[in-house]
Amino acid sequence: MRLREVLARYPPKDRFNLDEAALFWAAQPDKGLSKAKISGKKVSKNRLTLVFVCSQLGEKLDIVFIGKAATPRPFRSRSQEACGFWYENNEKAWMTAKLFTK
Repeated sequence: MRLREVLARYPPKDRFNLDEAALFWAAQPDKGLSKAKISGKKVSKNRLTLVFVCSQLGEKLDIVFIGKAATPRPFRSRSQEACGFWYENNEKAWMTAKLFTK
């Protein structure tokens, strides 16, 4: 089935686009001013996955952060709703089918 035929079944307010981005928050720069690769540094793989969702009409949903920790330290004293985003967790900080359907 073609994409246009599938999208024709749904009104524009129900058509959403989801995109995810990896944020390696503890990574050191791998290049200096000379544009040459810096050797001797171990690459940090600590990451957060950020999920952005908006509808065809421009309605933006709250950002979802996916990390490894079940309850990160900054979120212990306040709720996610008060922060303006959602936080989920799994072993590798990746988007999974379970998180997608949630």
